[in-house]
Amino acid sequence: MNWPQVLLPESLDELLELRERHGNEMTLLAGGTALMNRIRTGEDAPAGLLSMGRLSELREIEAGGGLLRLGALVTHRRLERSAAARQALPLLTSAVSLVANRRVRNVGTLGGNVSDADYGYDPPGVLHALGARVTLRSKRVTRTLTLDEFLLGYHRTTLADDEVMTGIEVPLPAENADWVYLKHLTRSLEDRPALSVCAVAQRDADGRCLDLRVSVRAARPVPLRVAAAEAMARGNSLADGALVAEIAEAYAQASDPIDDMRASAAYRKRLVPVLVRRALEDIENGRRRAVKVWSVQHVPRKVDSGGVIGRPVPMVDADARVTGKIEYVLNMDVPGMCHAAVHRSERPHALIRSIDYSAAMRVAGVVGVLTREDFAPHTDINPYYGSVIRDQPVVAIDKVRYVGEPVAVVAALTERAAREAAALITVEYEDLDPVYDVEEALREAAPLLHDRDEMPAGSFVTVIPVRSHGGNVCNRFALRHGDVERGLAEADHVFQDAFTSPAVAHVPMEPHVALAWTEGDRLLVWSSTQTPYAVQHELAGLFDLPHAKVQVKVPSLGGGYGAKVYAKIEPIVAALTRKIGRPVKLTLSRAEDMICLTKHAVRITLTTGVMADGRLVARRVRALYNAGAYADISPRLITNGGAATPGPYRTPNVEVESYAVYTNLPPAPQPEPVLLDRGDPGLREPGLRRGRQPGRSLRQRRLRRPQHDRRAGRHAPGRAGRGRGHRPRGARPGAAAARAVASDAVRRSP
Repeated sequence: MNWPQVLLPESLDELLELRERHGNEMTLLAGGTALMNRIRTGEDAPAGLLSMGRLSELREIEAGGGLLRLGALVTHRRLERSAAARQALPLLTSAVSLVANRRVRNVGTLGGNVSDADYGYDPPGVLHALGARVTLRSKRVTRTLTLDEFLLGYHRTTLADDEVMTGIEVPLPAENADWVYLKHLTRSLEDRPALSVCAVAQRDADGRCLDLRVSVRAARPVPLRVAAAEAMARGNSLADGALVAEIAEAYAQASDPIDDMRASAAYRKRLVPVLVRRALEDIENGRRRAVKVWSVQHVPRKVDSGGVIGRPVPMVDADARVTGKIEYVLNMDVPGMCHAAVHRSERPHALIRSIDYSAAMRVAGVVGVLTREDFAPHTDINPYYGSVIRDQPVVAIDKVRYVGEPVAVVAALTERAAREAAALITVEYEDLDPVYDVEEALREAAPLLHDRDEMPAGSFVTVIPVRSHGGNVCNRFALRHGDVERGLAEADHVFQDAFTSPAVAHVPMEPHVALAWTEGDRLLVWSSTQTPYAVQHELAGLFDLPHAKVQVKVPSLGGGYGAKVYAKIEPIVAALTRKIGRPVKLTLSRAEDMICLTKHAVRITLTTGVMADGRLVARRVRALYNAGAYADISPRLITNGGAATPGPYRTPNVEVESYAVYTNLPPAPQPEPVLLDRGDPGLREPGLRRGRQPGRSLRQRRLRRPQHDRRAGRHAPGRAGRGRGHRPRGARPGAAAARAVASDAVRRSP
């Protein structure tokens, strides 16, 4: 990926000067959480970026004079943690705490969020309900606009080519105002709301509304307020159910939603009055809250005294489980179903010169064969899929990258016929040099597994792979704080360790199995997957179908352990059933299950600086994860694994480099191996215990947060003199924080 030029002005005046000079040729960059994703997916291709990152004057938060003033570069996390903001406007700080995750909130800015004009963001709806105004500056003029004036549509605003948003002013509601923010999620792959409602009301002592403001997001491309509906409430009580229903229906009539991956337009249209009514009922009941509301969640308002509370309740499918009647995809059959068998590569790395399946078609009962010919450019099928990087073909297209990769798939009336036919397929290869070791794969002269310049992004938009550090680097994660070189130089002791964890098969009792068929323009899939929504998203992308036309069902799961996350064999059965027009079922043998998917092998090198009293002062980590032939979830996995390797201890100087590396081995899904702190040098070197603080163990003093006894005060009865945080002999403080992988056989290398 060719990244655009970035300019870094040091002051607002310099930014405005550059903005006037370059206009829309240079795209403004605030936090970049949305823009970088669009650059990665190809939606945006700016010639250059004008970064606002060094403008500290736009990071101020100030409350006073009936207003909360926010600089445009205030991050969600900074706003969430601001004592002044929490006291002045808890509605806004509570709402931003629901945005994505802490990593996104640490980077994403409020000004960037509003300026991006995406109907799926949280803060604009809250700001709209509060009557916020934005300040726009250029060298020629300063303007202050309401959000109704600023937001024109999806990714459309009134921001001129020479202007910059510098701040947001939010009027503070009355101290006795009631408020609620409801963020409705449909368990899609993103944390953006399918619909959100923010309501703010001021009422008199008798409960009659003096003022009501309700803003609905994702009901239209811009935030929706219905003045006539709000006026209905003035002078009346929200305890009037008919009035609340009338207000909710007015919002439904004014809505004009669209279809996207989070929800259909029809679903949103039905959802608008439901959420508005619930928000107003919460206002009437005095609930001040900002919460996520799930589409699958139902909480009864009243509990029947004859219900389940206080009584033993049997497991729903207990009888079916113990009698063997429970439904698994493995045991499913549908009329006209064909069985699939896969012809797999016997070469680790080779170009495909030709595929001959004529002998397979002559086997009695064979209905069809799926090969790369079915994914030619003239077809409507995208041959590649992947949760982070779409680099994995349904069947091998140009070459094979590991022993066991699907090259052709046979559909036949019986499983025996399918396997017999698959064995008769012949493939002509031109062998290429393979690479299995991560260190070898990182060398400049190593064989290149993927030579496509651009591999479009998958569904995990929160991960931006960094592939510029070597031809076989799938992703690179870096974490740094402090000065590691100085920390190691000042340490009394420096320890170097190497840890390895081998590839391991997950071996769930139920192997991978999937069944697919079509009904008209709908694709139906039954699968033993752990992530049906992710599979639905991948299949919709493969066949260019609306999400509503793809249905993925999972009956009881016979084990997964991370092997069955994201799309695995579902694209194969879906493509085959669309080709032959009949239901297709594919069940992997145990051998196929073990050669096609493994847990990541990892090699971790650890350099640790320790003072004589046992304090950790520096830690350098280099982690190499063997991703196998395709990315799968590796780009996301190495960020989690890399972030965990420093351990749960206070270490002022840390440097982590974590790589996912392509090799000619099977792809590696979850779970990730995370280093246990078994090599803790302070615990294995008695000499470091001199001068330790009485009453606290070495490990306790290293923990980021002091341990305490939650069951008692300073000293529990019978523990006098032992101090806070004492644990029984043999207990392991901090072990829960170091995500355990005891079964991974993490070994210290000699």
